[in-house]
Amino acid sequence: MIRMIFLFVYRLAWVLFLPLLLIYLFKRGRRDALYSQNLLERFAIYNRPMPQDAIWVTLDIMWTYRHFFPRLSAQDWSNLGG
Repeated sequence: MIRMIFLFVYRLAWVLFLPLLLIYLFKRGRRDALYSQNLLERFAIYNRPMPQDAIWVTLDIMWTYRHFFPRLSAQDWSNLGG
């Protein structure tokens, strides 16, 4: 019963807050063009098929991506593979 209530509240929250999230993403994208460059990918909508051997990297926040990955050199990338 508690699980059903939780799922109902969770779905209701998505229905209520999705328009606010879309407005936020739209406004943020107007300030920063790179932010909205691949906006549909945030909702798992891709323009091209993904290769079978693709490596998925998930990030908690965009700050991590923007500040960590530019600092990796080619040597660091080769070391990631083992």
